[in-house]
Amino acid sequence: MPEQYGSEHITSLIPQAMAPRVKPPRHVSNYKPVVKADASKNKHESKTMGPAKVQVSEPADYMKKSDRSLPEPQKTEKKSVRKPKVPTRYEQNAVAAKTEKDFIKTNAIENITSVPRKPTAQYCDTNTGNKNDLLTSGLVPRYTMKQDFGELPPYLVARNIEVQAAQERYDEYVAEELRARALEQIGTQQRAELLRGLKAKWDDLHQQFQGLSVVTDTAPKKNRKERMEAQMSQLERDIDLLERHSTIYVAKH
Repeated sequence: MPEQYGSEHITSLIPQAMAPRVKPPRHVSNYKPVVKADASKNKHESKTMGPAKVQVSEPADYMKKSDRSLPEPQKTEKKSVRKPKVPTRYEQNAVAAKTEKDFIKTNAIENITSVPRKPTAQYCDTNTGNKNDLLTSGLVPRYTMKQDFGELPPYLVARNIEVQAAQERYDEYVAEELRARALEQIGTQQRAELLRGLKAKWDDLHQQFQGLSVVTDTAPKKNRKERMEAQMSQLERDIDLLERHSTIYVAKH
């Protein structure tokens, strides 16, 4: 019985002997004798060289040539295959046909003009002399050895041709537009007059700008000041353009 809490006793500390394990009885089939009898049945019939009693013939009654008691062996037809003819002594020792070719000179010329074979590129990676192929190792940039290295692929060449043709068509279009508009060049006197007029306008705007109120506390004041600043900046860019370039083209109206 398992010990319950509060029911401890000193006798429960004494080790107890384990009860012997009792095995259940082994299963035995009811058909064991039948199976054993069937297995031993007809087991020793072919143990000897034949039946115990046979009919033995008399010594004088031996097998003769004319005895037909046994079947005759079947004859198999063999196809005769003739071997090739043995060559004659003349055919074996036939002399080669005479030739005018100088084999010594020919071999010398072939060896002199031949290209020597290049040794295989290898590298050694161990102190025992282990060699490996250098070209397939990745240590050599093989792409630089290609015949088409550094050349543009065909699709890029075709694309460049198309881009160049498109640029030429655009240049022709721009030239036609310029000729249609008939641009004319401004002379030196007209350029000077334009500069004087732009500077005079800038001075006038600058004088008006100086007269504006410092405090832009209303929206109209702020908008007027920004508008005048934008006009003065545009005039300054136009004056700078006329001063830096001596040749200027304008469209005819």
